[in-house]
Amino acid sequence: MTETSKTNLIPRSLFVFAVLYGGMTCIAGILGAKQVAIGPLAVESGIFPFLLLVVLSSSVAELHGRDVANRLVRFGFIPLITAIILIQIVLALPTDPGMYEPAKEAFPIILSQGARLMFAGIIAYGVSQFLNV
Repeated sequence: MTETSKTNLIPRSLFVFAVLYGGMTCIAGILGAKQVAIGPLAVESGIFPFLLLVVLSSSVAELHGRDVANRLVRFGFIPLITAIILIQIVLALPTDPGMYEPAKEAFPIILSQGARLMFAGIIAYGVSQFLNV
């Protein structure tokens, strides 16, 4: 391995943080379809991966610097927007007639958030994460 290729490698910790971060951006929107009760509070369950995003971006800022953490947040828009587009494509495709009936009815209810909610999620993600870093 040449000296140039060694300097272009992503540190292992940053790679792990980035993979986990990308996954959490996608799952936060999906889990947000369910409200959970925590004692007397009712919260949407997307808050759990969202809190992990805050911890991850803070950790990256601490270990790799603020510029790297901000870049991670910017790249986080890619899996988020990709997931939204794929959800819309899957919802538009015809359902297999042999699919389990309750699942056939539940799938679009759970995943078909309005465009306004998805757009709001993108804005909330961007504002909160950049402010956190």
